[in-house]
Amino acid sequence: MNKHQGIALSALIAGLLLITTMGQSQTYTPFDFKNGEWVCGYDTKGGQFSNYDGLYYIREEVKFYCNGDTVINNNLYHKLYYRGVARYPEWARRQLSGFYGLIREDTVKRQVWFRNHLLYDFNLQAGDSVLFGCTGLRPILSVDSVLYCDKYHRRFNFKDQNDYDCWLIEGIGSIGGLIPAVCLTNISGLSCYAEKENAVCDTCQTPVSVNEFVLDKVDIFPNPTDDQIRITSPVPVTSVELVDLFGKQVYYDSPVDRNEIDIYIRDKGIYILRIEVQGEIIIRKVIRN
Repeated sequence: MNKHQGIALSALIAGLLLITTMGQSQTYTPFDFKNGEWVCGYDTKGGQFSNYDGLYYIREEVKFYCNGDTVINNNLYHKLYYRGVARYPEWARRQLSGFYGLIREDTVKRQVWFRNHLLYDFNLQAGDSVLFGCTGLRPILSVDSVLYCDKYHRRFNFKDQNDYDCWLIEGIGSIGGLIPAVCLTNISGLSCYAEKENAVCDTCQTPVSVNEFVLDKVDIFPNPTDDQIRITSPVPVTSVELVDLFGKQVYYDSPVDRNEIDIYIRDKGIYILRIEVQGEIIIRKVIRN
């Protein structure tokens, strides 16, 4: 299996109907950031979302989706979120969710930008080169079309440095996931793409843990805050830890039979909040204004 796939792609590939091996249509098929859902898998040192020590590989499975837009310098940006779980190793198992960044598309230039960096450029044809992760520039071998979610998408086919088949697809992204892992030693892959309001497009289920319902009800507010945050949970919280971006612990508590916890944050900055509930870990970014 292609190491850049990271996870099985059989479900996705089964839904991609090959139309032609020639790049016939030049019509651009844009991303549906309003309804699109991308389930991706990552095996990365320290975790793509978990922020563990970089010595260990963490297996994470998340669904990317957009919720809300904003306009900056006359450009429309979509707010990209993720939701899922860290599965392996066992000590790293936890629920994952949060805001990931702003993403926008220029349909005229056929480009997609993420965090103000060029993520995809679909102005390609056979013979051009594409930058794939850390493997360097790879030549486009062919351009064909696929039918997926009742829409035609141009597909750009190439091989990685190990001669594995790889591709980019307009409106869907890369074989490495919507946001591919960027380091050579890391692995990522797209396992499922779907659209919420598309009857012919299968739903991508969010990877979840057994305690999803309970974890959904854990709330942290206000965030950002001017001095204090409150944690509320439908079941007692096992432990709470707040650390700064340098890893320094600024708060820790192991409450007994408490469903509400108030934390006063003295200094301005960005913090990482870790909450343990029923054996699961919730991680949130907290901002002190």
